[in-house]
Amino acid sequence: MIFYLYKGVLNVEICERLQKLRKLSNYSQEQLANMISASRQAISKWESGNYI
Repeated sequence: MIFYLYKGVLNVEICERLQKLRKLSNYSQEQLANMISASRQAISKWESGNYI
């Protein structure tokens, strides 16, 4: 799979897949963030397409 960045915004398909997989795994944004040593805000931004 190819990941595209355009002006700092992640491809919408990737954002939607990230959120879908997180929810299918029954993880909250906080739980996922702790697992990958990221902030909950970072997870939220990734899922909404507002990549830093």
